[in-house]
Amino acid sequence: FPPTAAAARTGTYGMRTDGSAGALTLDMSCGVGGLNGPYTSIYCGFFGKPQTSFSLEELFIVRDTRTSWAVGNNHITVSVTTSVANNKFTELAVYKGDNGGIPLGSTVTFNYPNGYGGLYFEFYINIHDTTGVVTIRADGVQVFTFTGDTRNAGAGEINALVFQARGTDVDDLYINDVNGSVNNGFSGDQRIYVAMATGVGNYAQFDPSAGANWENVDEIDQDVDVTYNDTSVVGEIDTFAFADVAPSPALNSVSAVQWRVVARRADSTASSIKRVYRRSSTDYKGAAAVLGDTY
Repeated sequence: FPPTAAAARTGTYGMRTDGSAGALTLDMSCGVGGLNGPYTSIYCGFFGKPQTSFSLEELFIVRDTRTSWAVGNNHITVSVTTSVANNKFTELAVYKGDNGGIPLGSTVTFNYPNGYGGLYFEFYINIHDTTGVVTIRADGVQVFTFTGDTRNAGAGEINALVFQARGTDVDDLYINDVNGSVNNGFSGDQRIYVAMATGVGNYAQFDPSAGANWENVDEIDQDVDVTYNDTSVVGEIDTFAFADVAPSPALNSVSAVQWRVVARRADSTASSIKRVYRRSSTDYKGAAAVLGDTY
């Protein structure tokens, strides 16, 4: 589903899911859809705000396989009831398998002491035949937990996450695995901010199509071949200055930084590009990414 300004809680865009019942919305799959897995455990958080009223339809699905949508491939399905009045979630239910499958405990009714409708949901899902876990938080408060059989099919792996609540705004999404020493658990209410280039960095070695190099990459919606920087010289570097992020509310810490490169090769010559960032006087380069004919 496309980025939508009206769905944003933070920054310029959020995502508004399809308004029709049962419509597929956002599918994040291992290998092809942004996930590194497969996993047996995963943490996920996002802000949700319903724009449509419905009764116990899928909000979040954990799937064993990314290639088949046949009934039985869902490990865990989290369903919600919503009310378009005040944009509220009013009920949540968790099933093993598909929506309406084996209930994993009682439903949850939400209270909104402040009268607002959006909630920041966080999920911990562990898939196992006997010691699996489902834990759900809403605005930092645990509202559901289950321990037992969470495996429904296949290899007992998490290979896809699906966000499917129709007519629901989704923003500020994070996904953590359980590996490493950071970002390996619940991260709490997260906000994602975008920083665009505001000036020339330490290097300006590419050839700009017009103006200064940073002026060709400072748009949120990339204009691809309208304005760009290019080079045919191996080893040349282009870097850019960025303004400090000024979040509201103020940040306590930064959980992660991700930067995007939008690039293609100019002809049939085999080409690759590396991301680079500069801290103090040191350059840090990423792995080479092979470029194709399209962005």
